[in-house]
Amino acid sequence: MTAIDDFKSSLDAVHALIALEDKLQDPPAPEQRAASDGLRGSVVVLTLACFEGFLQTLFEEQLDRIVQAKIPLANYNDSLRVSAVFNSLEYAHKGDVGNQQKRPERIPTSIMIARTVGAGGFSPRALSSTKSNPNSETVSNMFSAVGRKSAWNALQASFVKRWHEPVIQTFCKDKLDELVRSRNQVAHTAVSNHIVRSYLTETAAFIDALGEAALETLDSHIESCISMAQTLQQAGSAAEDDWASDPEG
Repeated sequence: MTAIDDFKSSLDAVHALIALEDKLQDPPAPEQRAASDGLRGSVVVLTLACFEGFLQTLFEEQLDRIVQAKIPLANYNDSLRVSAVFNSLEYAHKGDVGNQQKRPERIPTSIMIARTVGAGGFSPRALSSTKSNPNSETVSNMFSAVGRKSAWNALQASFVKRWHEPVIQTFCKDKLDELVRSRNQVAHTAVSNHIVRSYLTETAAFIDALGEAALETLDSHIESCISMAQTLQQAGSAAEDDWASDPEG
């Protein structure tokens, strides 16, 4: 399954929880309060988890296209090339965020990644981490690391096509950060009585549209990166051929 397929499948669980909560009274009766709060909090946590998981899988999936293209990193933009090398080396040293493996256990993977970098490659996984904080700044940094500056402008434009109603320029960033704050409140305090029913369906729809926008934006950018790298590689090969045919010319 692709990243977007997994994303849509995981959102099915969100909609299933929303359907369960929808069967309760709104506002909930006293005897339903615990169930309602639990379900609403679960929806918020799971909705953001769906997006975070998708974002990580999407970047790894799209960056693997660069690996499969087998074009040396020297032909790619500076942001992507520098991030690919240094993030891969950092990943070789530290591993995944929250990795419980001890250093001796990480040695084989670290050596493998270091060799990959030494051979001119990189680890797509090294550029796919949200560091457990999928807010608007993290999204911006992830896109920037692969050379897509001002990503939120493109994300917002793509999002609006799916949202079908006008929104303010910072809507997507604000909405995502609001969801992160709500998730944090639920996760760290177990308090979810601030969540109203309408927020559940609206947020699920928002994350669905934002995920599709992220796919469109990153897919287009990676396609452009590969195309430009191919052009540079071909130009370099042509120049080498010219020199070989007339080294003194």
